Amino acid sequence: MSANTLHVAIVWHMHQPLYKDPRTGVYVLPWVRLHASKDYADMVHVLRKFPDVRVTFNLVPCLLEQIEEYARNDTKDYFMELSRKSPESLSNSEKTFLLKNFFTGHMKTLASRYPHYYRLYRKTLSLQDALSRKEGLAKFTPQDFLDLQALFNLVWLDPSYLKDPDMAGIAAKTSGFTPQERDAILDKQLAVTASVLPAYQEAISSGQIEVSCSAYYHPILPLVCDASVARQSVPDAALPKSQIRWPEDALAQLTHALDYHERLFGSSPKGLWPPEGGVSEETLALAKKAGFQWVAADEDILARAKNVARGGKREVRSFLYAPYRFDTASGPISMVFRDKVLSDLIGFTYVNWTIQAAVSDFMLRLAKIAERSEETDPLVAVILDGENCWEFYENDGQDFLELLYGRLSSEPGIKTTTISDYIERFPPSRKLESVPAGSWIDSNFRIWMGHAEDNAAWDLLADARKALKDYAQCHVGFGESEAVKSAWREIYIAEGSDWFWWYGDDNTSAFDFQFDALFRSHLIKVYELLGLEVPSQLYSPVIGAAGTKPQAMAAPPAGFLKPNIDGKVTHYYEWRLGGYCDLSKSGGSMRQALSVVRALYYGFDVENLFVRVDTMTKPTSQEFSEITLVFEVAAPVRVRIKVRLGPDGKAEPRVSTEKRLDSTWQTIPASVRWALADIVELAIPFVDIGLSPGSKVDAVLLVFREGMVVESWPAQEKLSFQVPSDEFESNIWTA
Repeated sequence: MSANTLHVAIVWHMHQPLYKDPRTGVYVLPWVRLHASKDYADMVHVLRKFPDVRVTFNLVPCLLEQIEEYARNDTKDYFMELSRKSPESLSNSEKTFLLKNFFTGHMKTLASRYPHYYRLYRKTLSLQDALSRKEGLAKFTPQDFLDLQALFNLVWLDPSYLKDPDMAGIAAKTSGFTPQERDAILDKQLAVTASVLPAYQEAISSGQIEVSCSAYYHPILPLVCDASVARQSVPDAALPKSQIRWPEDALAQLTHALDYHERLFGSSPKGLWPPEGGVSEETLALAKKAGFQWVAADEDILARAKNVARGGKREVRSFLYAPYRFDTASGPISMVFRDKVLSDLIGFTYVNWTIQAAVSDFMLRLAKIAERSEETDPLVAVILDGENCWEFYENDGQDFLELLYGRLSSEPGIKTTTISDYIERFPPSRKLESVPAGSWIDSNFRIWMGHAEDNAAWDLLADARKALKDYAQCHVGFGESEAVKSAWREIYIAEGSDWFWWYGDDNTSAFDFQFDALFRSHLIKVYELLGLEVPSQLYSPVIGAAGTKPQAMAAPPAGFLKPNIDGKVTHYYEWRLGGYCDLSKSGGSMRQALSVVRALYYGFDVENLFVRVDTMTKPTSQEFSEITLVFEVAAPVRVRIKVRLGPDGKAEPRVSTEKRLDSTWQTIPASVRWALADIVELAIPFVDIGLSPGSKVDAVLLVFREGMVVESWPAQEKLSFQVPSDEFESNIWTA
């Protein structure tokens, strides 16, 4: 190694999108709480053992906002509510939900630590096809469900907390948990979550860490500023139909992030890791205008800026290990570029190595950089996700981090630093004449724009934003009202990168449909806040629109129906010729487990439209006390047939018909026949709702709870059919 000092700046990026449904106030996914109890606090605590090691944490405001709320014990968390519920009082759908969603840890690393958890996992897999039926659920005892509630949350506690006196005895168990022990695990999670922000504040005060940030709700800043930059790196990239050019939104998200950090930590951050490492010359100018002093990006951006082939030999990459200056339209700003190889080795590769081999390899690579660098004091920026990789490491990454920090603090010629301190000591002497637009993934934006689903989501966002702009302009004096301010917040949330990450065929997870539902809920909330009618397409998932995700098992009507409207399946052939949508073939496990509707049938004779709804449990049960089923004809007229379910005879079921007239829903007379028993059946005269033979109909089944749509079926499109004439059956053939 040369006599020069090699400066190593590690940046741990901490981020989660907003998981709270804006319309119910419920956290529908638990990842903030779980990562807080497993990663956020202990990532700071491990540094205390190595006072000479200095690192940077990039903390995204929308994550911190959620941690603050959990710390106040001011949250409704669906996963936590089910975790605390007595196994004996769990409904069948809740049991199914637990079995399909409470095995989210990395089973390979958990199998040896928690053998009973792994046995429950294997048992669940073996009964996968029967989990929605009573006979499948009957294979699990109340103690099995209690153990699952406890173990799911226990495995998300960092191992260091399991040594605490209040947890040691509980952690030593692998099965047979009591309700009190389960609740103690959950209480510990909340206590650790409450300790996260004080831990960072203390580390900032000690000078051991620097905190940088990203734009508030983690938007892809270059695309928000001007979506056409997607074609800089992918010339044939498909763009949304709407013109996306909202630099004012990008600036607002940057300034709000600075203001939030100043309130939380007492000072504004100097540095910006733009969401997904996304940069463009326009976003750099906005970052400078907002007040940031430095911006970090991926090394492939620098390679394109210098017109150097990416992925070349280490000698070719010598230009990487220095800060740069770029003169934006708002003034000069410093830039550093992450070493992709070193960053990705920690994030994705070293998990498969022994920790000794991994750390030795990392240190050897640093030594080679020092030997080959032409800089007097080279800077190596290692920037990566600071939370998601550790569950794949043994002992949640603690052993790896301790060995790595120990080697970095003791190796001659290597000094850890923060990016701000380094730039203050060694201001950029190199200048970039231009900065190409791109992200940390392949230096382009393919993941977030270009696929049909991505672009459909951008268009829905653009429509909602335009509705908000038009409303604010038309309602003079109300532009700064609380409703408008809240609506802008929903728009900013919907601009976040995470929603678009899961659209398209680039990435997938067990919770794709939940991310889709959250995205649309934020847009629906915009219209609701302003008192505007919600566009019907927001009730249908974006996922599946381009045929890349599982579609509902569906079929059109094959002949005239003659059902007996009695709320029962009178005989096998009663609905055989009807069209249908089967929930069991649609969506993810989470959507199925929480659903009210199991299947939707529809059909007709010459005079009537027939609708049959099969529900997960009987429509007269207590579970339906707050449910309203709405069969909505969206075209060529807007008509709703509303069925309010009455449980246990406490309230009579009510059926009413409404038509959209003069921008409002008005009750109209209709001779609808209906019945509720084992199923819901409706017979709706075509003439009563304004439909005549030959009319092309689009329809959808909506499920309302407390005045809000919680389900929409079919999941991916509307039911489309033509009102039949007498010749309908003579024009089709059925076996």
